Parts: sequence; C-alpha cells; structure tokens
Amino acid sequence: MSLPPWCPTYSSRKTGVNGEKVYCICKRPDNGELMVGCDGCDDWFHFSCLKIPETYRRLVYSFHCPYCEAGITGPASQGANELPKTIWKRKCRLNDCFKPCQTNSKYCSDEHGEEYMRIMLAKVEIPGMSHDAQLQLFKDMANYHNDDSKPEQFQKFGNEEFIYDDPKDQDSLYTKIVSEDKRLIELQDNARELSDNTIPTKKSELDTLSKYLDWLEEINVKLASQKDPNLGEDATNSSSTTTRDKNKKKLNKIKAKQRIYICGYSSDCQIPCSVDEFVAEYGQELPQLKNICVKVRCSKHSGWAIMQLEEREQQLSSLESYQTRLLLLMKMRKEQLHIQYYEQLLQKKE
Repeated sequence: MSLPPWCPTYSSRKTGVNGEKVYCICKRPDNGELMVGCDGCDDWFHFSCLKIPETYRRLVYSFHCPYCEAGITGPASQGANELPKTIWKRKCRLNDCFKPCQTNSKYCSDEHGEEYMRIMLAKVEIPGMSHDAQLQLFKDMANYHNDDSKPEQFQKFGNEEFIYDDPKDQDSLYTKIVSEDKRLIELQDNARELSDNTIPTKKSELDTLSKYLDWLEEINVKLASQKDPNLGEDATNSSSTTTRDKNKKKLNKIKAKQRIYICGYSSDCQIPCSVDEFVAEYGQELPQLKNICVKVRCSKHSGWAIMQLEEREQQLSSLESYQTRLLLLMKMRKEQLHIQYYEQLLQKKE
C-alpha cells in the first residue's frame, strides 16, 4: 500500500534543530494542537496534518498512521502478515452528533435515539392520514400480536442478538450465505490462530526473557556485592512479580542504575543454572560462561536487554491490537451476512 499524496516520505527524525522532541508527519514539536497517538509506531500526529476533522476526536477506536498502514513502520514492518487499519467507533445516527454510540445501540444516548426517531417519523407521509393518526399507527404496529407473534418478537428486530446470533434452525440458505462465506472463515481462522498460538507464544517469550533478566540481575547484585559489600543491600525482589506489570520497573532499573556488572547477553535467554552456581564459576578473564556473554561493559551487545524487552512488549501490544481489529471485522462481516440472509429469506416468503 502506498502513502496518500498529501503525506511526506517517512523520516525517523525525533528531534528538531534546537533539540526539542518532534512528532507527526510535519516533524514539529508539540504546540498544544489536537493530536492522536498511533497504536503501531507510538508516534503522535496532528489531526490537521492527517486531514481528520477535530469533530472525530471521540470516534477513534484504534488509530494507525499512514506509515504503519503502508507497512513502513509498525506491525507490518516487523513481520505481521496484514497491514493495520484505523478503526473508528460507530458514530451516533443523529447527523450533527459526533459522539460514539452506546453499547448495543446506534445512538450516543436515549435522548438522541428518541430525537432521531422523531425526525424520521416527521418525514413519513401516508396519504389521507393525519400526523397524529400516523404516530398511533406506528405504536399499534409495535404492540401488534396474534397467536403466531408477540410484541417482543417485533421489538427485537435490529437488536444485537437478532443481528449477530446464529438462528436456532439453520437452513441451507444460511449455510450458503453465512457459514460458507470465505471472508468470514478467513477472519475466524486468523483470530483462532492468533488467540491459540501467536499471542500465547509471544507472551511465553516475554515471560522467558523477564525471568532471565531477574536471574541476571541477581547475579550482578551478587558479583557487585563481592566487589563492594554495600552494593548488595539493594538486592532485587522481583522474582514473584507478574511479567507485563513489572517490565516497566525492570527497564527503569536497567536504564538508571548502571549496576550491570556483566553483559549477560544470551541468544535464547534460557537460565542454565542457579545464581550461586553461575557466580561460583564466574571469572573476569572469561568472555563467555555457559553461552552467556560475561564481558564487563560489552560494546557489542550494549543495550540488548532494553531493546529486547521493548521489542517484545511492542510486538505483543501490536498483536493484541490486531486481535481487537479482527474481532471487530468478524462482527461487522457477520452483521452484513445476517442482513443478506434475512433479506433473501423474506424474498422467498413473498
């Protein structure tokens, strides 16, 4: 996918001429203008630069910038199979309202739902019938029932369960239109693969890395305390922490403390032995121990822990964002197919 004509070529520049941080496609600093954050690359973009009306500010559900949508940055640039798309919340049906709809509704509030219906009813004209008589007719239709139908059956048309739930008795027409739809099957397969394999695998990788860094930090604390006993007083206590909630603290420790005594780089981040065993075998003349780099202030692997943690966090965040988008696309596709099914079902009965 190519960039829009109004979008400049991607630039990775993050600072301006005066050293201030710059954002967006315009590469200008934050001046208080309305901005939106990209879920793919984490950069911020001005609504005006993206040609998005400010009235849409409450309707953004999952935003991806032009560069992520083109595969230059974000999930696709890291190997994701599908280019991301910006997802918008459904707008209230009232024309001049730009608030998102409430759950299981087409309106932002009950008041706007009533206002919309008043506007629609005002446009209906039945020859030879007064406006009040027309309103009464609509009320009678909503409450009409006989032996074969009830008001609840009429009133549920358009509700979530009517649009999305599979009918109890699925006929051949339903199978042909809905169950065998190739696009719906593809979305369901992708969502299943994501939830059953891809995301759990990525979480496992992140958990393995986190446990390895906990182990490595204990080693560095012990090695540092051997050199200066006062350094051992701030020993880590993160062995019982959860993976994702504590990674930020771990990153801050690595960035701020400058306490890493050995490099600790490992290609697979597997813990080879206990902390005490590793410390006992350690010697400063060794470049590696148990396939782990033990150089002091290693320039070759500088910053590897920070980069790997941030990379895995970003990958997991992108996958979860993609999962949310897939579920929304499945819901929208099923809605379209159900409408087709019920329309053709009515045509067959006529």
